[in-house]
Amino acid sequence: MDLKTRIQAMPQMMAAAQTVVKTDSPDISGKDAKSMLLLFPEFTDLIGMTVKKGFILRYEGDLYRVGQPQLEVSEIYIPGTAGTESLYSKIEFGEGGYEVWKEWDGISGIYKQDQVVIDPFDDNNLYISKIPNNVWGPPHEQPDYWDPYTE
Repeated sequence: MDLKTRIQAMPQMMAAAQTVVKTDSPDISGKDAKSMLLLFPEFTDLIGMTVKKGFILRYEGDLYRVGQPQLEVSEIYIPGTAGTESLYSKIEFGEGGYEVWKEWDGISGIYKQDQVVIDPFDDNNLYISKIPNNVWGPPHEQPDYWDPYTE
């Protein structure tokens, strides 16, 4: 494929990638999400649309997970502002792009088996989840559910 053809195909490839991300975003880990940040739709582009729980969107360079079963995106309820904690949960990233462990807040803080997180209460050391749907932590205090991890 020559350069001109590749450039012409870029919008189609981007649209296809965004479709996959929108469909699968509830199952995407924080690190994977960060690596494809620009594929997630921008909050302002979603205003007036309805999204489902677990959907990941972008706002001012940060990623947020939706916490309601169905949410109509509105300019009144901006991610990260006071009063929107039950609507959106910010995905925090640390060194190496790993998600920073956080206590389950009803939206985020549930980790897949083999997901690596940063423990903010243990000098930002990395831990890997031993179980699916892991809400136990902080990781350094829960050795039955987390193992130390090194890259």
